[in-house]
Amino acid sequence: GNLYMISGKLDLALSEFRKALALNAESVEALLGLAETYQSDNKPSLAEQAYLEAIKLQPNYWRSYTQMGAFLFSAGRYSEAIPYYERISQLMPDNSEAFNGLGASYYMLGDFGPAAVAMQRSLDLEPSAISYSNAGTSLFYLGRFDEAIDMYMKAVEYAPEDFHWWGYLGDSYKFSTQGKELAEPMYKNAIKLAADRLKVNPADAPTMGLLAHYHASVGNREEALQYIARANALAPADVYVHYNSATAYCALGEVDKAAAALRRAISMGFTKKLVVVDANLCSLVDMPEFKPEL
Repeated sequence: GNLYMISGKLDLALSEFRKALALNAESVEALLGLAETYQSDNKPSLAEQAYLEAIKLQPNYWRSYTQMGAFLFSAGRYSEAIPYYERISQLMPDNSEAFNGLGASYYMLGDFGPAAVAMQRSLDLEPSAISYSNAGTSLFYLGRFDEAIDMYMKAVEYAPEDFHWWGYLGDSYKFSTQGKELAEPMYKNAIKLAADRLKVNPADAPTMGLLAHYHASVGNREEALQYIARANALAPADVYVHYNSATAYCALGEVDKAAAALRRAISMGFTKKLVVVDANLCSLVDMPEFKPEL
């Protein structure tokens, strides 16, 4: 089931997980696999039901809380994700991923103080690519692009095959004092690695959304538009697909289309507090409709 799921063969994955549950209705791992497959198949209500059932069956299993927190985070339900990450930190006080998820949730809500505390705790426990990346993202949103580059470079050292870090480096170089010409090779590396990911799972809409942003950032207009269309067709309810569509349209100079995509992302839970500090959103950050309420 897991092998089918990560390769995008979702119907086959669902069949295998159901067979596992028929053999053992209390298999938490089968329930988590079923939930993750439903999530990938754009069936969020069924995914949430399966995640909650897994937690009910085994209330002290940290992995169930991790995946439930990640599910809520990916749906833009950041405040709802926080209690799940807090529960993991209670069950496993030395779990750096729990503090990383907690910090990311606070950050997406615009609560930068507790976000910084949680992210620093994650780094203190176990330096990792994701913890360095989140530290870089916090600096990026603060407009400290050169410092963000240093953090993303450390993330690359830990996980050089992860396209996300290379894309973030491209974003940071684009706005840094170190020269915009350094952004392009970073984006091109991200494009190559993300394309490799799609070979494994051709239905990975979030990766397509990021590829749209990367292609747009290096001037590949047609490729960017194709990935925007494919990502939106596959995952119309994914908040990040719409957000990355907005940044891609901005890079292409399509401000009206970018605004429409951003409206959809906000309607799904993306906070305006982050909109106004994202340099990738071009002139949208100055539009009154995207300003957070005081």
